[in-house]
Amino acid sequence: MVVRPLALSSFLFLLVACSGSSKPNPDGGDAHPDMALDMVPTEAGPPDSSSSDGDTSDGGTSDGGPPDGDGGPGDASDGGPVSCDQAAHDPVLGTARLGAAYRVVDSAILPVTSWLPVAAVDEALPDGGTGLVVYGYAGDGFVHRLGTWPQLAAPDAANVAFDAVSSDDRKLQVLITPLLSTTHGQLLAGYRTVRSVGFVTGGVSLVDTARPAAGTRWLAAPGVEGTLGLGSFFLVGGNGLGAAGSAPGVYGVNVDDATLHPGLVAKYPTIASDAVRPGLMAVTTNGVVVMGYYLDGAARHSLRLPEPSSVTAALSGGAAIDLAAAPELVQADDVANLASLGEGVAVLRTNQVQGILPALGRLEHYALSRPGGDAGTAVGAPVTMLSASDDGCTVVSQLVPVTGGLTVIVGLWDRNGQRLVRLAAR
Repeated sequence: MVVRPLALSSFLFLLVACSGSSKPNPDGGDAHPDMALDMVPTEAGPPDSSSSDGDTSDGGTSDGGPPDGDGGPGDASDGGPVSCDQAAHDPVLGTARLGAAYRVVDSAILPVTSWLPVAAVDEALPDGGTGLVVYGYAGDGFVHRLGTWPQLAAPDAANVAFDAVSSDDRKLQVLITPLLSTTHGQLLAGYRTVRSVGFVTGGVSLVDTARPAAGTRWLAAPGVEGTLGLGSFFLVGGNGLGAAGSAPGVYGVNVDDATLHPGLVAKYPTIASDAVRPGLMAVTTNGVVVMGYYLDGAARHSLRLPEPSSVTAALSGGAAIDLAAAPELVQADDVANLASLGEGVAVLRTNQVQGILPALGRLEHYALSRPGGDAGTAVGAPVTMLSASDDGCTVVSQLVPVTGGLTVIVGLWDRNGQRLVRLAAR
């Protein structure tokens, strides 16, 4: 089956426990961009990878993940490849193969049986040192402090960090946007509200993890589906942010300001034959920003490379970037996820799903450099970080950037459960 790739923020959360089967089986039927808080308990299920048009009555076909059991390409009874029961599973990498240029730094068990987006923040610890603290955004709209890497706990009432949903919106049907972004020690989580006619409003909440007593700051964010921490700014893909705009695009807000003043940073294209939605974003350690949008009809991400100087100007109140005019990172229809790693980005490319999660095909690193200043961004040849050729025995739940940019966390899920694996170049 060909993946119909969506931004992580577009995936449906359904309460689906990982079955006793040898494959992860996060099957949730038809796709829907988010998850209703009044439909599921605290933990949210894994994301759906079938296409959605953003309406609450989405009629997309079921992803129909490959069934477990007898027959099919994953069964050895017909002389074909070995099944996931028979395939060797490394305790950390599962059935993934590590590229020669990369290494596993360390890993952490994520002790949940359903999908949970996370963020990693460098924080001061009680002993006077610093550590990588992991936060998780649960399906009920609460963000939890899961613990210091690699000792992580499941979300519960004792480790709630903050409520991402405004008190007024708690009265409505709320669908969380399954992304948790961080910058300068702050966290941002988003959600949307729905009525019978479809999505109507939305919001993002910001909390300074170093000063949690300062409380939560909130901005209206209708249509939010993509977020990124960028220096002292958060970028938000949607139909507006706070009092800024009402057009589809990428909005920015400086979180270091005492009073938040968001503005439009980039405009999505208008395509008569297609619906354009917020997509994937990342920023490299050498200042190259990738801004993407998702083409519903074409079922593909378009990842664009605007000039860094134009990003800086737009964040300072200058003209918004026309993303359609910016060069494309890679022309491919199999991009499923994106995260920063050093002077480049890690891109998940796959043509297969297992249940409602993208199976690991190839996780590739693209070096991004600026050899001629504003003459353009040079894109290096892809270098394989992880790969798999099995029948979806190991799937990728998420890609998580790490403070400092020299490592990236890859969420892997297989018959051994979920792990967060930190990778770096050799």
